[in-house]
Amino acid sequence: MTKIAHIIHPGDVPQSSDLFVAQPITFETMRIAKEFAKGKVDVSLYAIKHHDESPYIPDSFLITNDLNRSVMDIKSFKTKENLHL
Repeated sequence: MTKIAHIIHPGDVPQSSDLFVAQPITFETMRIAKEFAKGKVDVSLYAIKHHDESPYIPDSFLITNDLNRSVMDIKSFKTKENLHL
């Protein structure tokens, strides 16, 4: 049987963000897709986060070890957006 590991990095977003609405929809569609594939493809759902984040992660996702650094630890950029590694 084919195995797939799907990893998502949910954001720790404010209620004013579009992602506040979109992320739960993404989680649920991934859960539904996993159920749909049952018996044909073995799908594992994972979530990863930076150690200083606390996003909502549903029980249907396995949580990986926290990230402990970001791209900002490696290089400086004009725009200071913390993209985690």
